[in-house]
Amino acid sequence: MKRAMLAMVLGWAGMTVLGMLAPGGLETWIADLAIAAESNATPDAKTGAPTAATEESKSAAAKGKGAKAGQFKGRLPPYFSAVVTPELREKIYAIQAEYDPKISQLRKELEALTKQRDEKIYDLLTPEQKKKIEDLKAAARTSKKKKVGEAQ
Repeated sequence: MKRAMLAMVLGWAGMTVLGMLAPGGLETWIADLAIAAESNATPDAKTGAPTAATEESKSAAAKGKGAKAGQFKGRLPPYFSAVVTPELREKIYAIQAEYDPKISQLRKELEALTKQRDEKIYDLLTPEQKKKIEDLKAAARTSKKKKVGEAQ
């Protein structure tokens, strides 16, 4: 379900680009993004597509978890924690901190391009098609609420 949500938010092309940017940590990043998308995503006013959480909400979430504002918290790639020393761990975190601003900027650019693409696609639709899509989305939301209600 989380991967489906992520695919809906970014599209497969976006996931491929992000996968190239974060080798080894893609699964972790996907899980984190999916959780953030489920809790913080809001529908885009024009297309109705979910949008990723803003930097403000991300920093607020980080503050809530006890992280200092603006401080990068490193994360070891999968399986590294069992083999690296504390010194090597700090070096890995330093490398991640060095690349984090660049990756963040590329993610913002990717998000903007994805939004542009989605708006252009949505603009191709006729008013009747747009109405039909809104009806389908409303039906899907209703169905999802029923499933969540039954699961509880």
